[in-house]
Amino acid sequence: MAVKKSAGEAKAKEGSTVKKAAPKKAAAPKKAAPKKAAAPKLTPPQKIMLEKIGGITDPVGYAGEKKELKVIEALLKHKVIKKGKKGEKGFHYLISNAGKKVLSTPAPAPKS
Repeated sequence: MAVKKSAGEAKAKEGSTVKKAAPKKAAAPKKAAPKKAAAPKLTPPQKIMLEKIGGITDPVGYAGEKKELKVIEALLKHKVIKKGKKGEKGFHYLISNAGKKVLSTPAPAPKS
């Protein structure tokens, strides 16, 4: 015997209890603004190279030498310098805004 589906549903609706809407949860508290990242800790050779790149007035930037490449790669990783156009000897490097901030902050006083 075939029973219509709509007839079975009507019976189920009559006998079932009415569900109430779930209470709304309180609004989540606002998250605090993320803290600014601390300035990268640079080694003395990295600091010297950053000052050297920052002191360049040429708009093209500083053309790094092959022996300085390891220090330059570390500065690129810290995002304190940017890689510019490629020149005859290699890429030119420019100081970034983060690098300017690193140079402008005074060195911490040694603890004694």
